[in-house]
Amino acid sequence: MQKYNPLQFTALTRYLKILINEYPKPLRASILAAKAKTSKAAVTKVKPRLTLLCARTPNRLKRTLILKTDADTFITLALIFLAAGEHRVFFHSKYFKRCAQKLSENIAQAPIFLRHLTGADVKTLITLIVAILLTADRNKIRKTFKQLLTQPSQLGVIDLYNTLRVSIERAKLNKDVIGMRDDILSLEDKLRRLTDTIIEPLAERSELFKALGEEDRANYLKVYRSTATFYLEKFFYNVNTKLWPERGEEPVYNALQNNI
Repeated sequence: MQKYNPLQFTALTRYLKILINEYPKPLRASILAAKAKTSKAAVTKVKPRLTLLCARTPNRLKRTLILKTDADTFITLALIFLAAGEHRVFFHSKYFKRCAQKLSENIAQAPIFLRHLTGADVKTLITLIVAILLTADRNKIRKTFKQLLTQPSQLGVIDLYNTLRVSIERAKLNKDVIGMRDDILSLEDKLRRLTDTIIEPLAERSELFKALGEEDRANYLKVYRSTATFYLEKFFYNVNTKLWPERGEEPVYNALQNNI
């Protein structure tokens, strides 16, 4: 999982917006300040935090800022912008397009929990999630991701599902998503296994989880994992039946509907 809590960077989105749109151009603090319409002193003050997300540059450029493109930094930046309600800016940026392409082309560099997916799976997952998030309510996305990053819980998973559910049908306007029907069906099974992998690292962020004894932690994880799996299935039920209504007539989806 990420090295840093994305919430520690949300106050820096005014600068990060510029860095993701100027990517791959390295920027000096004075240029960043001018583009952000603030003082160089203000940028200098936050530069130590910005550099945590930036790559080392050659000596001749050592005072410049350019974002890292490794998978952990990419995911951290995505969460920063989601928790700030600025995800649309992120998904339309030059930085996002480059990193998404890089991740799908070189799955070996992906976080461990994604490495059982293929490059095509990652591309499908990114396209589907972005298409849905772009149509989601900005304030609800901000509130939901801030809650998930502050105190991961079953309630956060439910809120995320409800936020995304209302946006799924709008995603049918995205021609890229409509052409991925078979890819999405294949991805669904793999993501069920993925859920088991990421639940514990997410739960470990919670102050409540840290305060629990060993037995209570096991019960917490069991409930959290069950909740996440249940709502993942509900999510894909909605994806498949709203994007392709004819799938709602298939026996497997009629059976699912009775349990949702």
